[in-house]
Amino acid sequence: MTPEADLAAPLMLDPRHLDSEALDPHLVDDLVRAEQQGVPSVLWVTRAEDLSVPVAAVVTHVAVPTSTEAALQQEVRGRVGPERMLLAPTLEAAGEAVRAQREQERARREAERARVAADGGPLLRRVARRLVRRVRGRPASASPGSGR
Repeated sequence: MTPEADLAAPLMLDPRHLDSEALDPHLVDDLVRAEQQGVPSVLWVTRAEDLSVPVAAVVTHVAVPTSTEAALQQEVRGRVGPERMLLAPTLEAAGEAVRAQREQERARREAERARVAADGGPLLRRVARRLVRRVRGRPASASPGSGR
């Protein structure tokens, strides 16, 4: 994911503005490209019919108002999975939740990179030195200045 994508706001989609009969055929391709660049997309679903718009299959998240009945929430969860479903009071709050998730994921990735660098750095250097020694025909335990 590029740093620009980390800063990009999620694409927020309201199915009321997406007529499934007149959907621009390039919109789905654009959403796929956006996801490949790390820009998430959120579809706001207030009724079961909203899941029938073609973009529902390619958005990264489907947001459901917290005020909706449990049956709709269960249907959305069953169709898109719990990892893609968000409960939020408003579409804007859903966007904020996605931004917060992305920030947490970025912080987790950075912490993991730092941990690997701290733990793996010396180990990788030792392994690399041993490999170089073997390639040069020296025993792996020989030190560089030992003359072996």
